[in-house]
Amino acid sequence: MECIIRRALPGEETEVSRIMVRTWKTAYAGIVDGAYLNALDEKNEKRISSLLRDIEEGKVLVAVLENTVVGFAIFGPARENRYSGLGEIYALYVVDPLQKNGVGRRLVNAAKEELHQTGYTEFVVGCLTDNPSCRFYEKMGGIKTEEKNLAIGGRDYRETVYLFVFPD
Repeated sequence: MECIIRRALPGEETEVSRIMVRTWKTAYAGIVDGAYLNALDEKNEKRISSLLRDIEEGKVLVAVLENTVVGFAIFGPARENRYSGLGEIYALYVVDPLQKNGVGRRLVNAAKEELHQTGYTEFVVGCLTDNPSCRFYEKMGGIKTEEKNLAIGGRDYRETVYLFVFPD
């Protein structure tokens, strides 16, 4: 069966939040403080409201398999001043059983196309340095541009930023 990549629809924000939290708890186990991960709530109203706003602004793509959301990407203009004028993929998560099956690659490519159509010639993606997914971004053509501190739950972690450049 084939995953369909499409824009997220209002009403899917709770499913996106569920995937985000569950994926954080598995992907970042042993990397991010366990107490912080355990406290993450799928039904956090602030996160769900933010996701709905992103969905309404057309910044969220979902991967759908058999009418179920199994992954998502959130993208838009880069959030940090140092990357002004660039696009950014803010988040990319795929449910654990479907990781390493091309769903993430398809989501990145779809977000990349959306960013390119919006006029961006480059975009960045941040990934926790200790996350094995860094290799995914390198295989996708990301150029490691910097490592920096990222505060999560009151603690600092290292984040690697990858730059993607659209061919002329």
